[in-house]
Amino acid sequence: MNKTQSDNIQIHAPIPQIYALNHAPIPFYFSQNSRDFFVREIPLYPFSQQGEHLILEIRKKGLSTQEMLKILSSHLGCKDFGYAGLKDKSATTIQYISLHKSYAKNLSASLSSLEEKGIKVLSQTYHSNKIKLGHLRGNSFFIRLKKVHPSSALMLENVAQKILKNGLPNYFGYQRFGKFQNNHIEAIEILQKKRTCRNKTLKNFLFSSLQSYLFNLYLAKRITLSHILASFQNSELHTALKLEGFKGLDDAMLLKELKSQAHFFKILPGDVMEHYPRGKLFCTQDLKTDSNRFFNRAICPSAPLFGSKLFSAQDLVLELENETLHTHCPLNIPAIGARRYAWIYPEDLKTRYIQEKTHFELEFFLPKGSYATIFIQELAHRDILLD
Repeated sequence: MNKTQSDNIQIHAPIPQIYALNHAPIPFYFSQNSRDFFVREIPLYPFSQQGEHLILEIRKKGLSTQEMLKILSSHLGCKDFGYAGLKDKSATTIQYISLHKSYAKNLSASLSSLEEKGIKVLSQTYHSNKIKLGHLRGNSFFIRLKKVHPSSALMLENVAQKILKNGLPNYFGYQRFGKFQNNHIEAIEILQKKRTCRNKTLKNFLFSSLQSYLFNLYLAKRITLSHILASFQNSELHTALKLEGFKGLDDAMLLKELKSQAHFFKILPGDVMEHYPRGKLFCTQDLKTDSNRFFNRAICPSAPLFGSKLFSAQDLVLELENETLHTHCPLNIPAIGARRYAWIYPEDLKTRYIQEKTHFELEFFLPKGSYATIFIQELAHRDILLD
């Protein structure tokens, strides 16, 4: 890679997001804090209540998962914890951690002092295996929106029901990109040798943020394509697609087939599909069959986390993915590639409007790795980061 190519990388902050729905922005106040944002982790499986691993159900406030583990380590003398996922600092969160049962006595002596630091052990049990990263079904959320006028409450209820029915794009949330929304830019500068980072853990995290940024870019491109296919007549499609820079979509029969798909998010030749909510990856071979299976929530399309050993797309999708990568990061990312659902479905949605307080409250479940703030931004149809 020569200097000119490296310097011409197109990369931006803040992170772009193209919304799937097309309603007008809805005004409200959202603040991610421990009073108005609650997260409860849902384990992947029930614990056996026996075994050498002590399982703790922990509620924390104002602490990241890593900060919580550091406090636990200092009180218990334990350095080896298992956990399924990282939870937000600016929230009240409930999650499960594992440690060896030999630390149970130290825990009993430390409960009150831990509570003083914002850590409360809600329950204890045992299991034969250590909790590992990713070993959760998902998370349940409670979120309180404020300064919601009655007309906005009606809009929020209507849009929330649409999201419940049709799902939403599985973007990475703003939390992924750091306080200044520039983690991905720092990763590019490391690859360009404009910046050094000797902390291996931090460097890997920055590269992960870059993968997330490219994922969001690619997903935004696919959402744009779906809007074009939904909005334009067949006679106008070629011009609209050309203006947005889409290549390889000039076959009239293919465009007709894409427009006929029932779901808003259109399945393309070569898409990598995955059984939903978990399962094996495969490339679509029959657009009509797989688009119907997607509409019925049996499978979902995936988008790439670029890196080595990535399960490769085919045909048109491979071209679109390569275009995204080569335009925005034509440098080898030293990370393992993976596939992530491009589309997800919330479950167990409950809403409540408290008119005298102008509060609108939501409860819902999302599969693991998905961001409640993306749900809120799709509701709002605007950036909520600076609210």
